[in-house]
Amino acid sequence: LLLGLMTLALIIIPAMNKTPDEETSIKATDAAVKFLYLVDSGKYVQSWEASSDHLQKTLPQEKWRAQLAEIRETVGTIVERVKDEVTYLEGDGDMPAGEYVVISFNSKFSDKEYVLESVTLHLGAGKEWRVAGYFLK
Repeated sequence: LLLGLMTLALIIIPAMNKTPDEETSIKATDAAVKFLYLVDSGKYVQSWEASSDHLQKTLPQEKWRAQLAEIRETVGTIVERVKDEVTYLEGDGDMPAGEYVVISFNSKFSDKEYVLESVTLHLGAGKEWRVAGYFLK
């Protein structure tokens, strides 16, 4: 498996253009951290259940679980994760309408140093930030 670009699920990164306001940044970051905790703990099914409706419709639970397990087997366990950048954007074209936040982390894993993790979150019904995409490169 090539680690150069490991893509998982729905990758939603159109033209990024804004920094979110502080409240949006805090809420989206909190949702991303909770998601990453599930993934770091090997709770892949729970991470899928916490993801956006669109991601769940696009990627079956078992495929999500298998892909995450394969990726994490390749990189190992998390050693360090530092938030790098938070970007706000609005969906158009290829993605569901709505508000998105993309959070990038500079991460270090036991078997792979210098990994860029990106978590894309979508503001869903009920005004809750839910993961719409996750990838490492």
